[in-house]
Amino acid sequence: MDDHPEQYSVAELQCWKQNQIAQGSGIDLGDVQITQVLGVLVKSRRHETVVRDYGHFLQKQCGLQPNTHVHPRDMVVVAGDTEWLIEVKTVHRGHVAAAVREALGQLLFYRHFHYPDGHHHIRMLAVFNEDIGQACMEFLEIQSIASVWRTGARWAGSPSAENANLCG
Repeated sequence: MDDHPEQYSVAELQCWKQNQIAQGSGIDLGDVQITQVLGVLVKSRRHETVVRDYGHFLQKQCGLQPNTHVHPRDMVVVAGDTEWLIEVKTVHRGHVAAAVREALGQLLFYRHFHYPDGHHHIRMLAVFNEDIGQACMEFLEIQSIASVWRTGARWAGSPSAENANLCG
């Protein structure tokens, strides 16, 4: 959560609030008080660089118009009847599994809370700054999440990302 709670749905704030109570704080954080305890969201330059670079790739190579003004989501892209919900993760110190788990959790969370009228038209894509390996790519594919990662000047991807022309 960041210091702009008005950008979150009531359901997200309630979920966050319940999580704080469940973690043993023992106090009920009222809706007014929630705005006082939210931390500041910090995004690294590396993260923002990946968001920017992948967005440029989508524009130049795929002819798509990525929207990065959809906080707290990183990016969404509409391609025909499909909206791609995109989460960007940077792998820190080789901890690929941690980045994959974070992407999985955030994509499912955002899809649930930001598309309350149904998400049959929403596809999910996790974008990484480096190769996540075969096992993690397959794990995400099983969860119906396409994945893309930077390989030098190119963007490699999972079979579903390749089929959707989201890498190259």
